[in-house]
Amino acid sequence: MTRYLLDTNIISNVTKPAPSAALLAWMEEQADMIIAAAAEANSCVVVTDNEKDFAGLKFVNPLRA
Repeated sequence: MTRYLLDTNIISNVTKPAPSAALLAWMEEQADMIIAAAAEANSCVVVTDNEKDFAGLKFVNPLRA
């Protein structure tokens, strides 16, 4: 597994009204892995409705009754 540390210019680009299409495509391929890595590194609980992609991590699904 490749681990990434994102520079703030990458995060700020994603939040722009017209973000880079190439960056969005790359992030989509990486999406849940980046969230899982950040959660694991920082002892966070992931809040998600996508439980299968976060198996093995602590998570909460607020949409499940």
